[in-house]
Amino acid sequence: MKKLLFTLVMSQSFFIQATLINLQELFPTTTSSNLANTLKNYLQTNNKLIVLKFFAHWCSPCRSMHQIIEKIEEHFQNKITIINIDIEKYRAVSNEYNFSKIPTLIFYKNGKEQQRINSTTKDTIIKIINALL
Repeated sequence: MKKLLFTLVMSQSFFIQATLINLQELFPTTTSSNLANTLKNYLQTNNKLIVLKFFAHWCSPCRSMHQIIEKIEEHFQNKITIINIDIEKYRAVSNEYNFSKIPTLIFYKNGKEQQRINSTTKDTIIKIINALL
């Protein structure tokens, strides 16, 4: 498993040395009731390309997507941040993003949603990322 290094910089802002991270690791001190708002604030104040990956452990397409995302993470090291969000564990966060299928990827840049997709190929995801970088 990759090591993740975090440096706390003023309240809820984080500098991330890794590109693939779980939601609870990104905001370890945030309570579950504040997590949705903390994530929204993080997305709005970050200029880096951020991908929210919504999944469930029981979902077969999600497991396939995870393998694709790991390969993409290697390809785009430190150029993007991919945040894994387990819909079972973080229902309140998931509900904020209005999607009906998993896995769902939502791409954010400069605080705004740029695109969202469901299960797809590695090449399609790479094209989207290249277009947004």
